[in-house]
Amino acid sequence: MINVIHVLWSAQYGGIQRMVLDLCIEQYKNSEVNSSILFISSKGNYFQEFDNAKIKYTTAGFKGGRSFSFKKLKKIRNQFKKYQIVHFHDFNPIIFLIALTTRKKIIYTEHGNFGFNRRLTFFEKLNHLVKRYALKYFTQAIVCNSSFTKSVLIKRYNIKKDPFVIENGAGSNFFSDPQEAQNYKLQIGDRFVIGTSSRIVEVKRIDRLITAFAIFQKEHKNAVLLLVGDGKLLSEFRKKVVKLSLEDHAIFTGFKRNVHDYQKMMDVCVFPSQNEAFGLVAIETLAIGKPTIVFNDGGGLPEIIKQVNQYDVVDSEKGLVKRLEYYYSLNKKEDLKKETIRKEVAKMYSTQNMEKKYLNVYERLLENVRD
Repeated sequence: MINVIHVLWSAQYGGIQRMVLDLCIEQYKNSEVNSSILFISSKGNYFQEFDNAKIKYTTAGFKGGRSFSFKKLKKIRNQFKKYQIVHFHDFNPIIFLIALTTRKKIIYTEHGNFGFNRRLTFFEKLNHLVKRYALKYFTQAIVCNSSFTKSVLIKRYNIKKDPFVIENGAGSNFFSDPQEAQNYKLQIGDRFVIGTSSRIVEVKRIDRLITAFAIFQKEHKNAVLLLVGDGKLLSEFRKKVVKLSLEDHAIFTGFKRNVHDYQKMMDVCVFPSQNEAFGLVAIETLAIGKPTIVFNDGGGLPEIIKQVNQYDVVDSEKGLVKRLEYYYSLNKKEDLKKETIRKEVAKMYSTQNMEKKYLNVYERLLENVRD
């Protein structure tokens, strides 16, 4: 039995939290792995999902990245001592140092939070500096969630060891509440739905989608833009929609636990991120057969979509409009074959495959074997 504790900063909904949840669900099915989670902060709107899945976890109760108490740090150290492997998914220098004092094996998964498209604070820059030395000299294994993430990590942190690449897996444990989404479904009616589901922050580049939709909608009055998610740029994009006179053609739902119900409403899914580390949401929409469009500077996203259709990777807002035109005019019967391909590609990124690959890394770590 391999004992692993995953370390996350919080349970605030995001791709990392979803990935760790799916990984733990699969590890619970595996008699070879005993896993649990340590949340450094007790904040987050995703705890209910971990509770529903009956995942073991504890919280340290930290309020901020630079707040600490010796009592809480001692509690964390005692937690780490119960496990063979400490698996970090977020980096905090103090928590990492505590893990080092236990002499347990440390694995770090880089999820690609590199701070693209925004200015880093002084403390974030300092954190990156400490992280460089921690990964180079004090981490027994590094995992990246895409080839894109691996290339950025090696360059940014001057990593000499060869990181593993384990793509995130998409699970089938989707929370569903069709009744909650019914009002939006009625509001949409039989219109052509172009949608996205993500945090509304800089790296997601929702501005590119809104700009392209404004052009597309001029010729297609029955089109509607469905934006599912929340984030600090939400207010800014609401204003942009009003400025473009699209308020009657754009729907902002805010954060939704049952995001899958909304993805099913979409005729075309667009993820316009720039330098996205992986893009688990694209796997989710491919799994239900939805046409999924991304940008060629989307980081790990093009790695996925090119396996389905290279033309669904666009290089500009104009290219996105052209691709939307294609799907608007496409007969649904003609798209059935491509729908099958999308679902087959999505199966390659299963949570079962992800869990097996992580188990292989754990075993190598404990055997001190590395090819």
